[in-house]
Amino acid sequence: MPNTNITYSSKNSYIDERGFLYFKVITQENANLLTIGKLNRYIITVSKICENNYLPFLVDLRDVSGTVKNNTLKLLAKDIHLKSVCSKMAFIVNSLPIKILIINYIKMHKPKILSIVFDDIDEGINFCKTP
Repeated sequence: MPNTNITYSSKNSYIDERGFLYFKVITQENANLLTIGKLNRYIITVSKICENNYLPFLVDLRDVSGTVKNNTLKLLAKDIHLKSVCSKMAFIVNSLPIKILIINYIKMHKPKILSIVFDDIDEGINFCKTP
């Protein structure tokens, strides 16, 4: 699979040659808040990158700071566009608050997509490569 790089604002997303979508989320705005509007832009970008291919996602949250509202997490768990292109999701974190947030998101919203949190990017990559 070709390595297709698309830069969308401060987000770097591409289909890795190992067959998964790498998606880096960065919150640099003053509010440091991942809003529904920002998440909708991410989802649109991801859908375009995947071009209707069903892929595992590696979501890199190591540069995220701030908070995420509950309605934003509901959108992430239930969005039909994501479900149509995502087979499973690995979240890569390096801060305890974001890790707790994502673990609670998985427990509360029970996304239809298998979702696991990792501290180590290599473990997340192995998860994505495993059928």
